[in-house]
Amino acid sequence: MRAGDGGTMEASRLSGKLSSLDGQSYGAYKSLPKVVNFPNFTLFIDRIQSDPFAPPSRFRIVIDPTQAQLPKHFYMNDIRATATADFFTRLFHEKIPTIFGNSGSVFIEYPKQFVLKRTSTQVSNTGSIETRFGVHMPASGRRIRGHEASKIITRQLPDLINSTQFYKNLTEQ
Repeated sequence: MRAGDGGTMEASRLSGKLSSLDGQSYGAYKSLPKVVNFPNFTLFIDRIQSDPFAPPSRFRIVIDPTQAQLPKHFYMNDIRATATADFFTRLFHEKIPTIFGNSGSVFIEYPKQFVLKRTSTQVSNTGSIETRFGVHMPASGRRIRGHEASKIITRQLPDLINSTQFYKNLTEQ
């Protein structure tokens, strides 16, 4: 099931949209836009789960090179780009419990012992970063918990992304 109407929305409006869905039937999540523009990244809602018991929704973020600010030697060849992407996947995965607790509402492919090219995070030859992850959209039974969804997507998720996917924020830590 595809997300939303295919439209684009600014992040500042998404919180209100999600809150307005509170208490509606779970299918109303399908009215979410496909693309949400945050100040320093773009969120794509690739698939919304059809009901609370279905496989989780699939999201991805894209950070353009001017925002990512990766030094060129991090992506100058395929091996370095793969290692950089693996590093960002590991950071994302490790930081999830700090921001979301053990709720399981957000997850990313579990990084294994080996550094391999994965679909969870990719660094392009221009320095853009794309990270794919799952989100369990909150519900009570088959009713949307819109205020909680708003908190997850408009506050906690940007905190996670800002603390794990931007080179300048990593060098400040």
